[in-house]
Amino acid sequence: MRSGIHRYAVLILILAVLGLRRGAVLGADWPHWRGPDYNGISSETDWDARGLSDSTRPVWTASVGIGFSAVSVADGKAVTMGNVDKTTDVVFCFDAESGRAIWTYRYEEPLTPNLYEGGPNATPTIHEGRVYTISKTGKLFCLDLENGKVIWQGETEAKKPEWGFAGSPLIDGDRVFYNVGDHGLALEKDTGETVWQSGRGESGYATAVPFVLEEQKQLALFGKNQLLSVNPADGTVLWSYPWKTSWNVNASDPLVHGREILITSGYNHGAALLRVVEGRPQRIWENKNMRSQLSGPVLIDGYLYGIDENQLVCLDWTTGQQKWAEKAVGKGSLMAAGDRLIVLSERGRLIFAQARPEAFTEISSAQILNGRCWTMPVLANGRIYARNARGDLVCVDVRKKQSVSSLLDSEPVLTAAVLQSGSSRREWSQWQGPFGNNKSPETGLLKKWPASGPKRIWTAQNLGEGYSSPSVADGRVYVTGMKDKQGVLSCLNGDGDLLWTRDYGPEWAASHPGVRSSPVIDNGLVTVISGQGTVACFSAETGRQQWIVDPYTEYEGQTPRWGVSMAPVIADGKLIYVVGGKKATVVALDARQGHVVWASRSIGDRSAYCTPTVFRWAGRTIIAGMTDNHLFAIDAATGDLFWQYPVKDYLVGRNRQIHPNTPVYYEGAVLFTSGYDMGAVKFSLTKDGWGFQKEWTNPEFDCHHGGVVYQDGYVYGSTWKGNSDGLWMCVDWKTGQTIYEQRWHNKGSLIWADGLFYVYAEKAGVAGLVEATPREWNVISEFEITEGDGEHWAHPVICDGRMFIRRGDTLMVFDIAS
Repeated sequence: MRSGIHRYAVLILILAVLGLRRGAVLGADWPHWRGPDYNGISSETDWDARGLSDSTRPVWTASVGIGFSAVSVADGKAVTMGNVDKTTDVVFCFDAESGRAIWTYRYEEPLTPNLYEGGPNATPTIHEGRVYTISKTGKLFCLDLENGKVIWQGETEAKKPEWGFAGSPLIDGDRVFYNVGDHGLALEKDTGETVWQSGRGESGYATAVPFVLEEQKQLALFGKNQLLSVNPADGTVLWSYPWKTSWNVNASDPLVHGREILITSGYNHGAALLRVVEGRPQRIWENKNMRSQLSGPVLIDGYLYGIDENQLVCLDWTTGQQKWAEKAVGKGSLMAAGDRLIVLSERGRLIFAQARPEAFTEISSAQILNGRCWTMPVLANGRIYARNARGDLVCVDVRKKQSVSSLLDSEPVLTAAVLQSGSSRREWSQWQGPFGNNKSPETGLLKKWPASGPKRIWTAQNLGEGYSSPSVADGRVYVTGMKDKQGVLSCLNGDGDLLWTRDYGPEWAASHPGVRSSPVIDNGLVTVISGQGTVACFSAETGRQQWIVDPYTEYEGQTPRWGVSMAPVIADGKLIYVVGGKKATVVALDARQGHVVWASRSIGDRSAYCTPTVFRWAGRTIIAGMTDNHLFAIDAATGDLFWQYPVKDYLVGRNRQIHPNTPVYYEGAVLFTSGYDMGAVKFSLTKDGWGFQKEWTNPEFDCHHGGVVYQDGYVYGSTWKGNSDGLWMCVDWKTGQTIYEQRWHNKGSLIWADGLFYVYAEKAGVAGLVEATPREWNVISEFEITEGDGEHWAHPVICDGRMFIRRGDTLMVFDIAS
C-alpha cells in the first residue's frame, strides 16, 4: 500500500513540475492583424521550430468561407471572417484549442471577386471581450466575444477602393481607428460614435500603425498614393510622403523602428526607408529589392525579411541591399517569433526557417493547405492558424513536447522519483487506438511472455454481452455491454473497480446479440453508438447523460443484417456517423451538444459495419469509408462527397455487402479490404483530394473483421478463407504483391506496439506476441484466453503498459510492461 501511495505522490510531483515548467515559458495571444506589437513578430518561445514534417496533420480544421481575413486569437478564442453563398459575410468564432464552433454572425455582403476569389480582406480585432470588424464595402461591427451579439454597428460613407476596404480595425486608448477616407476614421470603441473623420476620398489598403515620436502619438497610415502621419487625437495630418503605385495599391503595412519607417508596395514599385527629422520624412534609400504587394515584412536584428513579388528575400535594413532570395515561397506571407521565420508559401507549405542574413535556412516544413494562400499565418499559444482563399482553415499544434524523459536531463533532483514512477500514462480513447490505425505509441513493453502468458492484473465480469473493445483515457476504462436487451456503459478505474454504469437504450438482440461499438472519449465526454443506431453521450467523469439522439431513424437508416456496428469517430469537433440512410449517407453531429452539423447526400446504400477512417489530405480533413455497395470519401468540414466507387468494379467474385474493416490510410493512399473472398483494393488520391486512381487489387487479401495494420511499407492482416482456415498475410503496400501467407491457428485481430504485433486468434482463443516482418511471421509467445464465454471477436487494446482483452461479459487486463 505504501508503495502505491509513494508512486502516486511521485506522479503528482512530476505533473506539478511539468505544469510549473510550462507556465514559466508562456505562449502569447495574437489579438489583431500583425500581432500585439503591430510588427508581425510574436514574443512566444514555447513552440517547436523543428516540429514540422510530411506527417504533420492539423489538430482541427474548419470551413470559413471565401476570403483573406487572418485569424485573431485571444481569451481562448479564434476569430476570422469569410463569405458564403456569394452574398453573405460571416464572422466565425471557434474554441482556439479544440476548433469547436462557438458562434457565427452573418450580414449581407457581396463576394465581389475582381481578378481573385473575393471575400473579406480585413482581419477582426479582439479587445477587452469584443470583436471589431470592417467589411469590403465599409460595414462596421462591434460584437460580443462571448456570444457574437451586436454591441454596435455602422457604415462608412467614404469611397470604397477598387478591391474594397482591407485595413483592419486598430484599437488605441478608447478609440477604434480605420483606414477609411482620405486619412482615416476614428470612433468611440464602446459606442461607435464618430470622434473624427477625414474626407470621403479613396483610402489605401494597409492597416494603421501606432507609434510615438518625440512624445507625440501618431498613426502611420498608407493612403491611396502617399504615406501619412496622422494625429490620433483629432485626425490632422502631421506630415506626408508621396508614394504613388500602379492601381493605387498600398497594402503592406508601414514598419516603424524608432525614427525610421519602411514602406513597400508591389506591382514592381519597391521599397523605401524613411527617417523622420524635425517632423519631416527624409529618404535614406529606395530600390526595387522588396516589392511587397500583400504581406508586410518583419525586422529582426537589423535585417528585413519579406516578400518581393514572388519570392522571399532578406535585405539589410540600413542599406536596402539584398542578402538572399528564396523563390519557393512565391507570393506568400510570413510572421516571426524570436529569431525564427514562420512562412506560408503561396501554395500552402508552412515553413519554419532561421532569420539569418547569410542564407535562407529551413528548419522544418509541412504541406498544410492547398490552393491560393495569401493570408498571413498566425502563431498563438503554441498553435499555428492558417487559411487559404477558398476558406480552408487549419490549426497545427507546434507546442514543445514536455516529457518525463526530458525532465531526466533538465531536473536531476527528480531522477529517483521518475525512475520509480515508470512511464507516463497514454490513452487508447477510441476504436483502433489514439491514431485510429491499430497502433499504440507505447514503449518499454515485454519482448517475450512467460509460458502461461503475462501476469493478469485484474478481471472484471458481468459487463454484459458483446464484442466491442474497451476504450481507456485518464486512467479509466470504458466498456459497453448488453443486459436484458439494454445497452449499458460501464466505467472502471485503473484497478478494475466499477465507478458507474449508465443505460443508453435498446441494443442489438437479433443475430449474434450484443454490443458492437467501442466508446470514444473526447474533451471530457464519452460517446457510444448502439446496435440499433442511437447515439448517447455522457460525462466521462460522472456518467451524467449529456445528450441522446437518433439520427439513424431521422435519416431513414437501413439496418444491416447484423446491426449497426461502426464506432463513433471524432473529427474537428464533429462526431462522424455513417447512417446509410435514404436521406443521408453520413451525418456529422456536434460532439459536445449532439445536434446535426451537416448531412451528406444519400447514395442510396446501407451502412456496412465499417467504422470510417479520418485523415488530412490536400488541406482538408477527409472521411473515407464503405457502404454496402460503394467506397466513398467525404469532406469532414462540409459533408460534400469527394468521390464514390462501386465495390463491384474491383471484385473478382460477387459483393457480399459485408465490409467490417476500417480503411487504412498512409501518405495520400487508402486501402479497403473485406472478407468473404472480396479481396482488397488500394487507391491513391489526387493532389486536390477530389479524385483518385486505383493502384492495385489483391483478391487474396480478404481480411474479415480483424483489422489491417500498415508498418514500414507493408500491410498485415488475416484472411477469410471460408471463415475456418484463415491465414496471416503480408502484402507490399506499394505494389499489392503478396509477400507470404502464414498459418497460425486461425484468422483473428491484430494491433501493433513497440516493434511487435499483438494478435488474437478468434477460433482458438489464443493471444500471441509476433515479430512480423516481410521476411517471416515469427510467433514469439502465445497463451490461451480461458475466461469469459462466446466468440473471441473483440480486438485487444494496449494502454499504459497493459493489454486489455474482452470476451463476452468479461474483461481481462494483463501486465505487459518490461
